[in-house]
Amino acid sequence: MKRDRSVTVRVSVVIPTYNAAASLPVQLEALTHQTTTEPFEVLVSDNGSTDGLAAVIDEWQQRAPYPMRRVDASGRKGVSHARNVGVAASEAEFVLVCDADDAVHPSWIDGHLKSLAKADVTGGPTEVETLNPGPERFWRDFPPIDDDWQLPKEKGFLSWVTGANFGARRSVIEAIGGWDENLDGLGGDDLDFSWRAQLLGFTVAPAPSAVVSYRLRRGLRATALQMYLYTACFSALWQRFSVDGLTPPTFRNAVGGFAYMVWHFPRLLRGEVARGRWIVHAALSYGVVIALVRYRMQERRRGLDRRHPLDAGGTQAGNATDRLVASNTVVSEPPHSQTVQRERSDHARHRNLGRAPDEDLSDRRRRGAE
Repeated sequence: MKRDRSVTVRVSVVIPTYNAAASLPVQLEALTHQTTTEPFEVLVSDNGSTDGLAAVIDEWQQRAPYPMRRVDASGRKGVSHARNVGVAASEAEFVLVCDADDAVHPSWIDGHLKSLAKADVTGGPTEVETLNPGPERFWRDFPPIDDDWQLPKEKGFLSWVTGANFGARRSVIEAIGGWDENLDGLGGDDLDFSWRAQLLGFTVAPAPSAVVSYRLRRGLRATALQMYLYTACFSALWQRFSVDGLTPPTFRNAVGGFAYMVWHFPRLLRGEVARGRWIVHAALSYGVVIALVRYRMQERRRGLDRRHPLDAGGTQAGNATDRLVASNTVVSEPPHSQTVQRERSDHARHRNLGRAPDEDLSDRRRRGAE
C-alpha cells in the first residue's frame, strides 16, 4: 500500500552514497518492507557519484512507497560530509543512518525508535550471513544477535555506534556538531562521534531489534586494508580523547600481537578461512603499531612546540566539538539547552583536536586543495 506522501514525516533515513548504483536498489527495496507505521522519508546523500546513480534514484522515486530525495553532497569527498549534508537536508524529528550497500531488516526503523524513546543516540547490530555467501563472513567474529546484544566498547573507555546502523534525534546531532569531516579517509569517525556525544552528556544505547544485513569487503586484500584502517585511525583518537581516559597501549602490548601471528603462522596453510582470520589479525596488529608510532611522534612534536612556543606560530588546537560546530555543514544554531551549552563550554577548556599547534583547519583544507 502506498503511503500518504502529504503526511509530515517523523523519521528521515539518510543514506550516504558514492557510486552505489548497483547496490543501492537492494537497500531501497529493504526499506519498502518496514513494519513501522511512522511516516518516514529517504534521503540519498550523493557524494559526487559518476555511475548513473541519479537515474537509479529517479526510477525509485516513482515506485517507492515512501517519499525519497536525492541530496547533493558533492562539495567534499567523504562519508562524514555526506552524512552531515543529509542531516542538514532533513526536517524530521529523528534521523536514522544506514549504508547504501547493506539491507535493513523490516523492524529496523521501529527498533531504533523504541530505543530512542529512552536514549539520545542508538546503534543496532549487524548480521553477515545474508549478503556474504563467501568465506569473508568467517574471517571476523560477530557477536550473536539477541535481546542482550550490546554496543561495542573500547576497552577501558566508552561504547560506540557504527555509522552503518545509527539513530538519533536530529537536534542531538546538531548539538554535537555532526561527524568530523577531517576524519574522512582516516577512519574512526563513528567512534569520535559516539564518544563526543557521551562526553557532552548525551546517552548512547543499543537497539537490538534494529538489525542490518552488512556487506563485507570481498577478498583478502580489501579486508586487510579495512582492518588496518580500523586500528591505524587510533593515533588521532588517542590525541583527542587521552585527557578523557582513552589511553594507548604500551609498545610491548602492541607488538605482542605479532607474537600471536608468529605462533599461528601455520594457519596460512590450513585453508581459506584460517588464512583469512590470520591476515585479519595481522592487519589489525599492524595498524595498532603504526597508530602508536604516529601518536608518539605527534606527542614528541607537541612537547617540542610547548618548549619553544615562539616557533609554533598559528593558533592552538581547539576542542573537537567546537571546531565541528564552526566548520561542519550540519550546524547553524544548535537547539540545545543551557545545560548542554555549559557542558560544551567546560569541555572545550580541556580537550584538543589532536592536531599540531601550528596547524589549523584552513591550513589543512588549503593543502588538500593543492
